[in-house]
Amino acid sequence: MTPPPPEATSRGALQRLLAVYVQGQFLRYLLFSGIAALTNFIVGLLLYDGAGWDGPVSYRVAVSLGFLAGMVVSYLLNRRFTFSQSGRRAHREVRTFFIVVCLAWR
Repeated sequence: MTPPPPEATSRGALQRLLAVYVQGQFLRYLLFSGIAALTNFIVGLLLYDGAGWDGPVSYRVAVSLGFLAGMVVSYLLNRRFTFSQSGRRAHREVRTFFIVVCLAWR
C-alpha cells in the first residue's frame, strides 16, 4: 500500500481544521462571546447612565460590574452549550476561567 501524496494529506488536514471552525463549536463560541460583550456593554451603560453612576469612582465600578456580568454570561453559555463537561468541580472551572480571562484582558 502506498502512502497518499503529501498534498492530499495536507488537504485532508486543512479540511478537518476548517470543519471545526465552520461547524458548531467555534461558531457557538463566537456567538456566546458576542452575547457576553453585549451584556458587558449594556450592564455598564445601564449602571452609568440609567443609575446615574457617572462620577469617576462610580464609572469604574459600573465598568467593572459590566465586565463581571459579561464574564458570567460567557462562562455559563460556553459551559452549557459549547464545551464538553470537564469532570472538574465548578469552583475549579470558574477559577481557571477567571485567571485565563484576566490574563487575556491585560
